[in-house]
Amino acid sequence: GQWYPGVVSALIGDGTFEVTWDDPDGGEDTAVLDPGLMRKANVFKDYRDGEDVYAKASDGVMYEAVVVSKGTDGTYKVKWGDPDGGPEEAYVSPKDMKYPPIPVDSLAVGQKYTGTVESIREYGAFVDIGCEAAGLLHISRISEEPIVHIDDYLEEHQEVDVWITGVRDDGSFGLTMVEGLTDENTRAGRGDVAAFVGLSPDEKHDGVVTSVADFGAFVNVTLASGASATGMIPLSQVKDDHVQRMQDEFQVGQKVKVRVTSADPAFDRMSLSTRDKFDNVREARLKAFEGTPHDKWLSGTVRDITQERAIVNVTAPDGVSSANGWLHVSQLSNTYSHHVLQHLQMGQEVSVRILALDPAAGSLVVTMRRDQRRGGPGEGG
Repeated sequence: GQWYPGVVSALIGDGTFEVTWDDPDGGEDTAVLDPGLMRKANVFKDYRDGEDVYAKASDGVMYEAVVVSKGTDGTYKVKWGDPDGGPEEAYVSPKDMKYPPIPVDSLAVGQKYTGTVESIREYGAFVDIGCEAAGLLHISRISEEPIVHIDDYLEEHQEVDVWITGVRDDGSFGLTMVEGLTDENTRAGRGDVAAFVGLSPDEKHDGVVTSVADFGAFVNVTLASGASATGMIPLSQVKDDHVQRMQDEFQVGQKVKVRVTSADPAFDRMSLSTRDKFDNVREARLKAFEGTPHDKWLSGTVRDITQERAIVNVTAPDGVSSANGWLHVSQLSNTYSHHVLQHLQMGQEVSVRILALDPAAGSLVVTMRRDQRRGGPGEGG
């Protein structure tokens, strides 16, 4: 199900194409593919002399370099920042080059970028704009109209125009496809999530269903003080019994009693529950990690891998408890990589540091980098 780079080497008579893989990784060098299994890759070919870039060396890893000149065959001569005993210069194809990641701290609200959809989740999509990390395009910020099925609007590898809605202290940032939308004016329209921080998950509050999607129901909740905000009831928090369809449980305009299980003003996110017995298992998983210094190294095991990230089961400082952590490709090492598999394999033992806790998801955000910035080149662990 993963997409890999390749070059069309021949057109077969039946309308299929022979593709030569850029990196067969031990498999076949070529494959015959139907056009429906192919996407055209847009390769930037206008680098200028003296520009800083990342370029792929003979070992298949991207390193810092400077463009020296453009060759007559379309390749570029680059000078490595640290040749490490190898040649100081080499000719590199533009498809093996890219600009250094944009620092998160240089982003500003309202800036426009053209990005590529990396992955899609029920609640939104992660979009690569060439930054140190991917930005979150929440489902509510894709269109001015309510969206039930995100797949009707986006697909992986799709190019989209997005605007920065906000940049947070932890190095994450939000995106929108609606020009003029920001974190501030979105909060103004949805209410004050901050008023819901610290509420007991055992207390019930009045709410009204505003929309229903396959993955959850959105509810506008009002406290006795008059403060209100919109949160989401995920499928797992509807009732103690199994739920097959949210549409069978809720209707727009329906009045409900909800519990606030978590509230995060920084992400403008609030999670709700209508279950009779609130089971805060997800938050309980993270208790053993609370207060862990960001410079403390913990042991973990790689449980799952995709192109952009790995899931690492991390052992807590107590040596007994554990929780899964999300390890983004930008947090692997000081050498830029397009694919996690260049660094990790299933079952591998690794050392990680905690960047953040995500109580709503019951997971960690982790890094293998030795520096304490959220993204960008750093030393691997």
